[in-house]
Amino acid sequence: MKLITNVYQNFEVEDPAKIDVWYMVLRETSVESAKSNLMMHFRTSSFPPTPADLIGGKEPEKSLTIYDIQRKEQEQQLLELQEYHEREDVKPMPDHIAKRLGQIFAGMRVNRDES
Repeated sequence: MKLITNVYQNFEVEDPAKIDVWYMVLRETSVESAKSNLMMHFRTSSFPPTPADLIGGKEPEKSLTIYDIQRKEQEQQLLELQEYHEREDVKPMPDHIAKRLGQIFAGMRVNRDES
């Protein structure tokens, strides 16, 4: 904990209850693993670590770009559509609906002389 206070000046270890809690949480973690995770935390965070940071087990969260988010959303939509087609009995639309939609869309088109 002294190592942490040397890097993060606002981290205090004077409370015995805090030391006891950290000990209970970290006692099953090897010293080598905790120290390795602490060094990684020093390099990647400007905030003091928590016991969970020293236990490790997860990769540091990578912030997603807007393109990553859009790609994930598109993949999810495709999976949902595929699942729908596999679960439901999907049939072509009835002729009377197709005819009516054709009439609606024909009325929405711009004629060449109107543009």
